[in-house]
Amino acid sequence: MLAHDAKLDVPALSAALRARCHYIGLLGSSRTRASRHAELQAAGFSAADIARIRGPIGLKTMGAVEPPEIAVSILAQLIMARRGTLPPAVAEEPT
Repeated sequence: MLAHDAKLDVPALSAALRARCHYIGLLGSSRTRASRHAELQAAGFSAADIARIRGPIGLKTMGAVEPPEIAVSILAQLIMARRGTLPPAVAEEPT
């Protein structure tokens, strides 16, 4: 889910965290991610819950720049999550 709108992002992220989704990713600037994380914390989610959110999504080692490349890097990360080869999420991954 990608909405670029806190009115949609935060409720969707909240639902995904409550549903214990296997993979939760957030695309956006570090400022956007920090804002969403703060709103989730204010809503009662723990630091451990919020740390499950990957951001920014996609494999950074691919060096994706163009939108189609970024899409492929996100799909690669989803495949790794499905196959159990994705390292644990960290609170903030470098951009």
